[in-house]
Amino acid sequence: MRVCARLHVAEAPGFVHSISDESRDGHIELTPGGAATLSCRAVGRPRPKVRWYKDDRRLPAHDDGWIIVLDDVRRQHGGRYTCHVTNRLGSVSRTYIVHVDGIRSIVVLFQTKICSCDNSAVRNFKVSKEVETCCL
Repeated sequence: MRVCARLHVAEAPGFVHSISDESRDGHIELTPGGAATLSCRAVGRPRPKVRWYKDDRRLPAHDDGWIIVLDDVRRQHGGRYTCHVTNRLGSVSRTYIVHVDGIRSIVVLFQTKICSCDNSAVRNFKVSKEVETCCL
């Protein structure tokens, strides 16, 4: 008599590496124009599914659901990003708090010359330059 059996090993989801490997306590400081990758790599059997949320709103799925790449960061990228990883045996979550600090400023240099025969036009136009009287 011959007996055959299959052993199916099941495992609840678990993260591949800890959040401290990527950031300090899940907080990420970015500057405008910078970039960041948020990782949610996990293992489990059956293979877990991942869902991402930003400020409790579900984000659309993409090809590599294990990571989110933030390119050319702007202030609106700041917030709370959470990934939920689930299979039939359980679930785990990871949250990143993204802070976008600093403002990129563009300095525009220009020269303005204001000519006025009366001071009424000058009073309505505030400038830090001297106003020249150029009446003919």
